[in-house]
Amino acid sequence: MLRGMSQGKVRSREVKLPPGAPLVALAGWAVPGLGYILIGERWRGVVCGLAIVGLFLMGLMIGGVRVVDVPGYDSVGRQRSISTSSGSQWVLTARPLGALMEKPWYLPQLLVGLPNVVASYASVQISDEVQKARARLGEIGTLYAAVAGVLNLIVLIDSAQRSMRKREELAQKYPHLIG
Repeated sequence: MLRGMSQGKVRSREVKLPPGAPLVALAGWAVPGLGYILIGERWRGVVCGLAIVGLFLMGLMIGGVRVVDVPGYDSVGRQRSISTSSGSQWVLTARPLGALMEKPWYLPQLLVGLPNVVASYASVQISDEVQKARARLGEIGTLYAAVAGVLNLIVLIDSAQRSMRKREELAQKYPHLIG
């Protein structure tokens, strides 16, 4: 993190703080492993990112893209509606918690980030043409995709914590340079 130190003198432009924990966590959610890369741990980020995306893709290959079962949509890709006092309303906006609880496996899958967002879109688009996998294949594929999300959650927490620790260490070591 420090470059060009000569005889114990450090100028303010030479101290580079890693990004804050919220940014690291958000980036790591969007692209698995990116949080580690932002804090300077490239190999850890590449290995974790490839493992998470690979596990998610294996789930899609085992059970098909329909293992990503998006809340608020029925089996043929139409938005589910419910009747309310003000008329018909999409179930995900009328009662979001209820819609998510009908498909709880989607929450850990969502933690994979943008790969899941893309797979969710594809799943809804092809749902009227392609059936969900039956029997164990669908369950195993769903499980792989969900485990990938939980693994990414662990990576998010670790990368954010490492970012905070590195920032604190630099602040203690160079308090006069870091505000």
